[in-house]
Amino acid sequence: MIDTPAIFTWPVLVAQLAIFGTAAFALIFAPVARGESDGASDRVVMLWRVLAMLNLAMSPLLFMEIASRMAQTSWMRVLPFIPQIMRETLAGRFWVWRFAAVVMLAMVVWIPARARLVPFAALALSTILIVLGSLTSHAIDKGMLVVAIYSLHQAAVGLWLGALASLLTSGRRGPDTLEA
Repeated sequence: MIDTPAIFTWPVLVAQLAIFGTAAFALIFAPVARGESDGASDRVVMLWRVLAMLNLAMSPLLFMEIASRMAQTSWMRVLPFIPQIMRETLAGRFWVWRFAAVVMLAMVVWIPARARLVPFAALALSTILIVLGSLTSHAIDKGMLVVAIYSLHQAAVGLWLGALASLLTSGRRGPDTLEA
C-alpha cells in the first residue's frame, strides 16, 4: 500500500529544510555572504530555485491530501469545501500563510542579487514555513511548548542538511574552498 501523505509531505519538508540550512550556512560561512561571487554560490542559488519550485508545486497537493484525509473523502469531494476550510479552520488559515510564504520564497530565489538579500530572505521565509508546518502538525495537540520544540528540531535538521549540502558543494571545488 502506498502512503500518499508521505509522497507529498517529504518533498515539501526536505525542500524547506534544505533551503533553511543552506541559507543559514551561506549567511554564516559562504563566500557569497562576504560579497564574493563564485560558482559555488551560483550552484546554491540554483539549488534554492529548484527546491522552491518543488515546494511551490507540492504544497497545494499536500494541502489537498491533508484536507481529504481530515474529511475522510476523496480529493474531488473535498475540492468544493477548500474555500470554507481555508476561511473557517485554524489549520486552513495557517495554510493561507504557508501558501503566501511558499509563493514569496519561489519569487525571492529568482532575485538577481549577490548580497545577503537572497540568503537572508530564503532563511526568513523557510523559518516561517518551519514554524507554520509545526503549527499544523501533530505537535499542536500537545501545546505551544511542543510546537516550539518541534520547530527547533526541524531547524536543527535543516542546519545539518544544509551544512552537508554546502560542504559537499565546497568539497567538489577543492581543499582551498573547504578551508575558506
